[in-house]
Amino acid sequence: MNIDLSDIPELDDHYWKNARWITPRHKQSISAHIDKDVLDWFQSLGSKYQEQTNYVLYSYMKIPAKK
Repeated sequence: MNIDLSDIPELDDHYWKNARWITPRHKQSISAHIDKDVLDWFQSLGSKYQEQTNYVLYSYMKIPAKK
């Protein structure tokens, strides 16, 4: 599947200037079913892929839910 990203602007330093890396303190081991291509992508990020996966889920959780 090819997605046309030509109309999306590049993210520059201004976009990231207020970004913060937040690592939640209390973690619990779980077993989860994740699509292989999603897992492969996170694993391609390096040895801390589980931390990266957790961060993405944590960030998503903080987005206000639309009702």
